[in-house]
Amino acid sequence: MHKISDGLLLIIGVGAVLTFTLFLLPHALDKQAVADCHKWEAYSHEYPNFYLTKSEDAQCRYFGISINAPVR
Repeated sequence: MHKISDGLLLIIGVGAVLTFTLFLLPHALDKQAVADCHKWEAYSHEYPNFYLTKSEDAQCRYFGISINAPVR
């Protein structure tokens, strides 16, 4: 009986971790991407030769953030 309950607890634990990861990880990654865009926006005002890469520009536009900097 003890082995069955340990196995069941392991399955429930792994399921909880997977659920937590699948639902919260994308949200955390989006928050980080938006924070990066705001950081680059500040850099565009601070550094005269600042530019965005195409992927950085696409990332920020996806989140509705337009940065006034050249794209290379």
